[in-house]
Amino acid sequence: MNCSGLRAGAGKTHAYASIAIERSQNKFNTIIISPTVKLLTETDSVIRSLNPIGRIVKFYSDDGGDGSVTIRVLAYLKHHVSPGDILLITQQCFINLPYFYHKSKWRLLVDEDIPVFVSETLNLPDSHNLITDHIELGETGPNYARVRIVDSSKLKRIVDNKNRDDVWSNLRPMCSLMLQSDCECYVNSKQLNDLKSNVKSKGQLTVYGFRKPDRFLGFDGVTIASAWFEDSLTYYHWKNLGVNWREDDDIKRSILRPRHPENPRLTIYYGYEGRNSKNLQHRLEKEGNTDLRDAIKQLMEGRPFLWVENKDRADTSILNQCENGVPLPPVSAGLNAYSDYRNAAVLMATNYDPGQSEILKQVIGFDGEKQARAMVGNLYQAFLRTALRKDEIGDEAKWVVTCLEEAKLLSERFPGSTIKPLGLAPLPDRKTGRPRKHTSDNDRKRNYERRRKDELTQSVGFARNLAPDLLERVVFLDETGRKTYNSIGTFVRDFRGSYFKTWHETNPLCITMTENQFIGYLKKRFKEVYSQKNDIPCIAGALFDPALTKNENTRYQGNVALSRGIWIDIEDGDLTPKMFEQAFPAIPFIAYSTFRHTRQKPRFRIYIPTDRPMLFEESIAIYHEIRYTLKTQGWMKGKKTAKRCASIDRRFDGIDCRPNPSQLSVLPCQSQDRKASFFLDYTKEKESLTVDVWLKQRSWFEGDDDFYDLPAVSDNGENAELTPEQSVIIRAATDRWETFGKQNGNGDAGIFALYLELRRARISSIEMEWRLYRAAEQSSSPKDRKDQIRRLIQNLRRKAF
Repeated sequence: MNCSGLRAGAGKTHAYASIAIERSQNKFNTIIISPTVKLLTETDSVIRSLNPIGRIVKFYSDDGGDGSVTIRVLAYLKHHVSPGDILLITQQCFINLPYFYHKSKWRLLVDEDIPVFVSETLNLPDSHNLITDHIELGETGPNYARVRIVDSSKLKRIVDNKNRDDVWSNLRPMCSLMLQSDCECYVNSKQLNDLKSNVKSKGQLTVYGFRKPDRFLGFDGVTIASAWFEDSLTYYHWKNLGVNWREDDDIKRSILRPRHPENPRLTIYYGYEGRNSKNLQHRLEKEGNTDLRDAIKQLMEGRPFLWVENKDRADTSILNQCENGVPLPPVSAGLNAYSDYRNAAVLMATNYDPGQSEILKQVIGFDGEKQARAMVGNLYQAFLRTALRKDEIGDEAKWVVTCLEEAKLLSERFPGSTIKPLGLAPLPDRKTGRPRKHTSDNDRKRNYERRRKDELTQSVGFARNLAPDLLERVVFLDETGRKTYNSIGTFVRDFRGSYFKTWHETNPLCITMTENQFIGYLKKRFKEVYSQKNDIPCIAGALFDPALTKNENTRYQGNVALSRGIWIDIEDGDLTPKMFEQAFPAIPFIAYSTFRHTRQKPRFRIYIPTDRPMLFEESIAIYHEIRYTLKTQGWMKGKKTAKRCASIDRRFDGIDCRPNPSQLSVLPCQSQDRKASFFLDYTKEKESLTVDVWLKQRSWFEGDDDFYDLPAVSDNGENAELTPEQSVIIRAATDRWETFGKQNGNGDAGIFALYLELRRARISSIEMEWRLYRAAEQSSSPKDRKDQIRRLIQNLRRKAF
């Protein structure tokens, strides 16, 4: 698929017209799709000015034709196409076409970027079953699940709406989105489960759709041309789906202005530090703050200027009162009627809402920085309606944006430009104190996740990484396993955990069976009665291989070859098994009371099956993801006895942070208070936690020291001598890195695990940086690891100062 990341004003419309005319003269057909009718009309005018005798066919809602545009386009494509036709339609019309006749006879030229991400939100507290009865959760990650349609015919009835039902009319866009074959749709797992369970009265449902490139395949060539297209979500997402983007040579030869010239007379002014957002705009309006608009009026000094704000503020903006101010349409790409203006103020906040931003990060890895670069394209398009579109750089030009980050991203694209502040008073800090219960954790999460990396690399080949003689050293809990498992591959497939006769035992016995058999085994163990806790057998999710290190302790974390399942210890918290299920409705788990559990002081274990074995670092990552997801839902970590005063009414999860898969959990048994004992099975009709999807959608942030209980940054000197305790921690972490971290595919998680242990060793940042870079040299991708280390150390040093 071809693309052209042109600058605005490069002459894209002229290039498209030239290509279409040349093809028309050779009896080849071309279709050009535009984002708006106005741009479609401009394209028509350019083609006719270059070749008045060509056959141009165009369809849009007000073209004078009878009936639906979609139906008329389909009829034309099926019955009325002539060799050399140039077809002009809008992008929305093209997306609405259920099929396209004789694709291979057409070359498709896409004018401006395609919307590949769409979301639909409805408040359905009482009528949600009209939709939710016909959908369910499919492939599931920690927060989001792919929509699986149970009955498409029911949703199609809503879309067709033959009886013109008003309620169905409101449901139509969401149902239509889910039925589009070239869209992958997602929902928040908890949100859908809460709706179906009538847990929350608000009753909101949001469906997110990611468009695949399928609709654009099969043509005699496809080109998408848009300003700075390489920064767009379309380019990123489709590249990850396998699209091989190539620069369009025909466009490259035909454009008039390939790049922006040096322009030292362009000054980009900004009002505030940081990054613009809709929240900031709401805050300014709520506080009656007009400083930015007043400064713009003063800066322009009576000279004509263009301005644009978000639709919900354009009518009330004080810039309406400026006689020299001319409002610009919010969607201005391709418009050429404003080229007499040199000055402009673009105050639109173009960021995604929090829900959209989160799913873009977690599901496809389009993080905050990528979102910012993509969204600044809207501001860029607006500013390029001015005289600078045609490189008229002789006179001074003044542009204004809301925040510094926008100014920096714009300045990158205009060599020689200058960035200056407007000199506004900084915004006062928000009120300090404990945040509101229902928003605090989510706000904090968004601040911490700015640099979330794309994903943890998926690991494969567990059997290949294990020693060939491992089975000779393994001791099975059921000795018939020695005859059953004659290959490492089948042994790894059925490994469920390491059994220890008591808490103090160090020689593990391997439990090998299918997942269903293992759950039955846990249920059977629940019937056992013990007189004291130290007699209860224990389990670890880890497979221990003493040959991995020289440490004599068999249960040492450096001996962990792999792990299976996630074990969580919950004690004296507000979290119950039912609440855990509401937080993670799609994942299966077992919950059982422990020996000292009482109704007043609950103590229980949770076991979550995983669909495959995990590396040490992968297991830790998923454990933290579970804790962090609870945190974003409002749960505080730790025991409820940690409450400082009666005014703290937050819920505590009670999770004893034990992410290391080598740590032990007691197996099920009867509690001392037999009446309080419970064993709950939430695995029915649920698939095991999908490790690869959870790793891909990881949301916990590496810089959150409080989340990891990390010590403050050490100010020890560079040459400070290591204590024996520090040496032990460093040696163990280094052994772990050399065993697994430097293997192909494990570097991302391995470096971060090494970083955490070096932080806990309380060594200086200088020594930590040296040790991390030395490890990076041993990895399979040193450059990526060094970039990762650079970000970690930068965050670390910001905390130190």
